[in-house]
Amino acid sequence: MGVSTFKPDRQLLDYPKDVLELADAIRIEKFGVMGWSGGGAHTVVCGYALPKRLLFNISLCGYTNFGELPNAADMLNTKADRISVGLSQKFPRLFQIFFDFMAFSVKYFPEAYYDETTKALNDSDREIMSDPAFKAHFIDDQREAFVQGGRGVTVDAAVHYVDWGFHLNEIPGKLHVFHGAEDRLVPVAFGKHLAEKVPKCEFHLLEKQGHLFPVNHQDLIFETAKSEL
Repeated sequence: MGVSTFKPDRQLLDYPKDVLELADAIRIEKFGVMGWSGGGAHTVVCGYALPKRLLFNISLCGYTNFGELPNAADMLNTKADRISVGLSQKFPRLFQIFFDFMAFSVKYFPEAYYDETTKALNDSDREIMSDPAFKAHFIDDQREAFVQGGRGVTVDAAVHYVDWGFHLNEIPGKLHVFHGAEDRLVPVAFGKHLAEKVPKCEFHLLEKQGHLFPVNHQDLIFETAKSEL
């Protein structure tokens, strides 16, 4: 992703190692973690790998462990998403072609890419997407992700579709899960599954909100983080 060094066969549990290395390098003993969308799964696994270092752990519209939810792929909203899960496991090269095409679209046809993304979203998300400032930020963000092509993004996506390497009930610390009730990119069922399986989980369901709610609910999110300090 972005300019990060490519790590072949990366797993979700490699992420907490990076977090720990960073925290130790800048001498921060206690810290909080927060992740949005695909970043949510990376955040959740920190609760398993780094429980003694965390002040708070917050997942925003994140994925759950596919290894504990056998029909998770069937819950994805679009047929393309459902097919991509199988491709990632059986035909990884075809899976990467999907992201190579996405990288090409972001680089050469950003307006069309943005419009197609907008069509897949609910009303509250489309309202956010209509903001020119958000649009410019979104396109810049996507370009940054694909700056080295689709290879890293492919790996980053694939780690969500396999078992995480531990059970969610093994997470000892508290987890806050926020999810929009009308999220069309990451099913709300994933958030509910996390809430059911993680012993100390507080689930926040945001009615009439979609995948982009963190843009206009920042006060709620950061007040929740502050309450854990």
